[in-house]
Amino acid sequence: MGNSRSKSAEELELGDCMKWTDAQKNDRAFMLKAVKLNGTCLRYAGPDVLADREVVLQALRTGHNFKVTGGGMVHTALQYVKSAELLDDRELIMEAVNADNYGKNPDRIRGKDDSGYVGSGSALEYASDRLKGDREIVITAVKNMGWVFAYASPELKADKEFVKLVVQEAKDNLAQASAELQQDEELLALFAAKFK
Repeated sequence: MGNSRSKSAEELELGDCMKWTDAQKNDRAFMLKAVKLNGTCLRYAGPDVLADREVVLQALRTGHNFKVTGGGMVHTALQYVKSAELLDDRELIMEAVNADNYGKNPDRIRGKDDSGYVGSGSALEYASDRLKGDREIVITAVKNMGWVFAYASPELKADKEFVKLVVQEAKDNLAQASAELQQDEELLALFAAKFK
């Protein structure tokens, strides 16, 4: 059953992002309201708004900003941010990979339901190289979505102790480790025990 509350004219205007004018796309206050309704509206923002930390954080905090498309691609509001400064902002990236846009529903966080929306670990793809090497950020992302270990730094992929942690989160992660660690007997045994 749908929501019985009818949408206001402002909500309808904010939600119809395909009809926004350039002035609206570049209006910080307008875009802040829009991303409060739907984080993926960030993709229509003008360049200055896309570099605004508060607007980007709001988009990440709003539900429905991570979606799997028909081709299995994961899209996140963060993919539209081009500001190197924001993509290297540890607090912002940690929030992005750790966001729970589903009210603490672990099935939705881990992408196990059929809603099309998935956890936010995919935001790791858009983080700066420096933050892709941040152990806390990467393990948080991997816990939300195991396969994102593919975006971790080469140094973390070659760190045996770290790879032990991520292999326990998702079986595909051993294949993302360094070539040397993919052949490591201890890791292979851990993998075999975990994924019989």
